[in-house]
Amino acid sequence: MTQPGLLNVLNTARQQLIYAAPGISTDIAKVLVTLRNQGIKVKVIIDPAEESFRNSYGELKAIQIIQQGNCEVLEVPGNRVSFVLVDNAGYLLFNQSLALEEQGPGTNAVQLNSVQQQQLLLHFFPPRNVFEATQRIRDLQQAVQNAPIDINQLTTEVDTRIGESVACPLNSVIFKEVEKNLTDNPPVHPDRRRQIMIYTSKFQFVELEFKGANLTYKRVDIPKDVLPVRDKRLKDALETKLKILETQDNLPKSWLTLKDNVEKTREEFLVKIITANKNVLNLSRKKAFTEAIVALEQTVASAKQELASFLMAEIKQTKNRFVQTLLNFFTDNPPDELRLFVDDVNYLTYLKDYAEDIIRKINFPKPAAEMEKITFSVRYYDVTWEDLNSEQFLKELNTKGLITDQDFTQLRETEQVFKSRK
Repeated sequence: MTQPGLLNVLNTARQQLIYAAPGISTDIAKVLVTLRNQGIKVKVIIDPAEESFRNSYGELKAIQIIQQGNCEVLEVPGNRVSFVLVDNAGYLLFNQSLALEEQGPGTNAVQLNSVQQQQLLLHFFPPRNVFEATQRIRDLQQAVQNAPIDINQLTTEVDTRIGESVACPLNSVIFKEVEKNLTDNPPVHPDRRRQIMIYTSKFQFVELEFKGANLTYKRVDIPKDVLPVRDKRLKDALETKLKILETQDNLPKSWLTLKDNVEKTREEFLVKIITANKNVLNLSRKKAFTEAIVALEQTVASAKQELASFLMAEIKQTKNRFVQTLLNFFTDNPPDELRLFVDDVNYLTYLKDYAEDIIRKINFPKPAAEMEKITFSVRYYDVTWEDLNSEQFLKELNTKGLITDQDFTQLRETEQVFKSRK
């Protein structure tokens, strides 16, 4: 029974519906609320344990949806019997974690006869008084009376399924390949996997990178053969004028404070684990950390825009200084190309055009390209068994308050047990 198939079964309800599972998905929750709004009596049984949600047997949002939709939500801690009763039809369900990919058609549901449905109701909803007990007995008697019909249906199914093959001999060729893959890359032992899931719910590794933020002054190089004369005085004078961002202090204040804010966020939320050379985030603070990151991303975007405008203005000033230096030099030392026009009333205009032609041959920084070099990113990584198998790593986690003394002892004892099995 695929997810769409289950939804189709739920939608056949006309009077009442009972759905039991460790948890439910948002798709199922929405259907249940729709049915409840149509006047159908809906009851939902879940296991509200945190592990049920962390193991992806259901979604927290789904429970919130059915609560807001006025469905009756009941809890049976530790329950792993999943079923759905829709009016007079019922199915046992063998639900898998939502984190696992649906594998297509397979045997994952069993239809219940009327007696089995009553037995489930008796287990999960015992009669509250004598009146209900009397009614329940009548329902059971009616279900038993209907049993011959069920038997006749089963007899018919036996006859129609002669020669069918569902359970086949093991395909040794295919299984050999599976065996080889599992031997070469053994699966994580369930005990270890369980511990990994526990600790991935407690903390994560985080890489917080702010690249290209340390802007230094840009020195614009003058390509060879750009200057019409080889005069050391001119070249030295120009090189002093072709410096952009002489000092970090000249940068916009929004940019200078941004770098500080990134470091403050790193220090406030992340714990440096030296033995692993990684930063660790306590997941109890992940919501606050995420909000801080969103705020930083918005600040980075606006600061980059202001910085780009600042660089554009700086480059324009640098070009103006360059042109003025050339004009001052060529006024006293006319270039060969313009000697004939020294006495022309438009000589200064020609000279300025000449200087601007020279500057166009020089590659100045492009603000947009400089902004692309500046990146702000956050990446999360889950803990692995190799991490938890490092005693130094665990000691540092313990020292810095990320795991308790009990956690440390339990992890070390588990590893010793596995070593003794080898």
